[in-house]
Amino acid sequence: MATAEQLRAKIAAIEEEAKQKKAKAQRALARLEAKEKNAVRRVENRKKMLVGAFILDQLEKCCIVPKDLTFEGKSFADWLTRENERELFGIASQPKTD
Repeated sequence: MATAEQLRAKIAAIEEEAKQKKAKAQRALARLEAKEKNAVRRVENRKKMLVGAFILDQLEKCCIVPKDLTFEGKSFADWLTRENERELFGIASQPKTD
């Protein structure tokens, strides 16, 4: 028959094993969630690239420069706020407002 101390040691070992299994399951779940998040991001980025490629193709076919592009009254040139992005399309810098 096992002593009380042996039983406590066995219980502690079982609890430690359960704790380790729970941590392992949590890590696996975190990996799966990260993988899913990355897959969703890749799909969204792909959609943006395809829409952008289509629009650029249509602009080129119609001889329209991107800086003249508008959609529902919104100007592409006004939408671009970063200097390096404006330079990509040959759009002049926005005047600084203080």
